[in-house]
Amino acid sequence: MRYLNIWIESFEVELELNKLRKASTIHKALREQKALCLV
Repeated sequence: MRYLNIWIESFEVELELNKLRKASTIHKALREQKALCLV
């Protein structure tokens, strides 16, 4: 049972990291778009 809890926790951490990665990718894309608009 303890092993399962650890697995679930690591899965949740992985999900959070994916969210952060997506968010930073979107943020980067928006910044690039703004830069293009300014040009």
